[in-house]
Amino acid sequence: MIKFFWIILFAIFISATGYSQFDHIIFKNVETGGASGTQIDARVNIQMRNFTIESVLREIEKQTEYQFAYESGLFKNTDIVNVSWHKVPLSDALTELFAGRGITFQAKDGKITLQSAPDRASAAVTTTRITQPQFIVSGYTRDSLNNEILRRTTVCDKTNSKDATTNRNGFYRLTLPMGDVELVYSRKGYNTQTVSFYLLRDTVININLAVQELASPTERRASRTTRR
Repeated sequence: MIKFFWIILFAIFISATGYSQFDHIIFKNVETGGASGTQIDARVNIQMRNFTIESVLREIEKQTEYQFAYESGLFKNTDIVNVSWHKVPLSDALTELFAGRGITFQAKDGKITLQSAPDRASAAVTTTRITQPQFIVSGYTRDSLNNEILRRTTVCDKTNSKDATTNRNGFYRLTLPMGDVELVYSRKGYNTQTVSFYLLRDTVININLAVQELASPTERRASRTTRR
């Protein structure tokens, strides 16, 4: 009898007050799948009209034992929503609330974490970069005339902006991603040499560099002495 009286009183109040742009009706009633009330299948009864998403989240917090956690700025004050839920599971209510907004939610230990879903295109590019096969290009550089090793030769891949310098044994090693490669071999006193190819596996490239033409035999001998 008392319950019926309060229902009649509430109906009279609604009829008397009417609605404005931001008027709302909130039926605060929670039914949960467990005694603790912290299950994600908690059911909510909420009717709100012309309210922000954050206002709806605050109402859910009042009706359940969940607390929402999210970064400031995730929602805009201009995001106005209308919801009408009657015994709706909380997970379904949140799915509806965030539909088309790029927001994901995860519940754990009484807390629901909200975050922006990663952009699929950016995620795909990142994944491609991480999983792209890497191969080793290595070899020796020598003098094309006397087959002497050439230390301090620069080997630069112009495609990937990576470079290496030959060691005392004339050996170099580069780790490069699969794809087009343009290696430029350069050393003072020698002609630059370029090798272009498509890298599909570990590759060995031995290069013989030719001495640059000098003006006189004396300069040529001086250059050879310097290299040694």
